[in-house]
Amino acid sequence: MAAAKDPRHEPGEGQAEPRVAATDELHDTALHEEIELVGQLVVAATSTSHRLSVQEIDKVLGVEHAE
Repeated sequence: MAAAKDPRHEPGEGQAEPRVAATDELHDTALHEEIELVGQLVVAATSTSHRLSVQEIDKVLGVEHAE
């Protein structure tokens, strides 16, 4: 008896087969850094009861202002 195929893994009409990228193609330094920054903002925003000011956001992101 053959195992039933899961329709969620079958390409639909007009859809291409999913491609699996090579491991070295999965590392995107800029994207990784952006995800880290978003994570830091989420942590900062959820750890305070007030809306973060621009100055607080800049501090979380490590933005330095020229004086």
